[in-house]
Amino acid sequence: MNKNTHNYPEWHPEDHEYYKSEEFIKKCDDICESLLKSSVSEKTDFILDTRNVHRELYSSLCPEAYPEYAGTYRGTTNTSLAEREVRATQLGDACGPTQFLDAKLVEQHITQIGPILDKLKSHTGEDQLFALSQIFYIFGLIHPYLDGNGHVQRIMFLVGCSLCSKLSLRNTWTIHPRPYDIEMAEAFNKKDNRLNHVSNILRNYVDIK
Repeated sequence: MNKNTHNYPEWHPEDHEYYKSEEFIKKCDDICESLLKSSVSEKTDFILDTRNVHRELYSSLCPEAYPEYAGTYRGTTNTSLAEREVRATQLGDACGPTQFLDAKLVEQHITQIGPILDKLKSHTGEDQLFALSQIFYIFGLIHPYLDGNGHVQRIMFLVGCSLCSKLSLRNTWTIHPRPYDIEMAEAFNKKDNRLNHVSNILRNYVDIK
């Protein structure tokens, strides 16, 4: 749920016909193919700052007069997203709504990804998977965008695996639709060891050499 106090339009890309189309699936595939063909530095730059890819993927799904919904972090000053909060219904053994990171803290906390990425190459296969799981988990908790976080999160994991010589992503991993069901939401909402639960799910889509 998009929460705001200024009567800006809510955003539900999943209700858009384009979102349900083969064209959108192709757009996801084309973005992934381009990123996988890019250089190591370009892949790294993407994981550190996903805004251009989010904009490319979601610009056609924004409400009229609000193009900033695509490719702009929540909390960005002088935009309709400056104070936008995002909530989701919790599942599993937790109760009540999930409140993702406060909008004003997004830009600050997204920088947690960089140090994890820097150490990726020195890790063994299992450690590489856990590091990518950390990035996946942190991005999910921050939820930097008003919507579309899951798609970008999955592209990040795909590109991250391509940076790891010890990891091979299985073809069961998809961007749209998502490859997993309710179990990922449940993992994020566990009372304890959430990161381990997330990592165990991601492990099902990776072969370690």
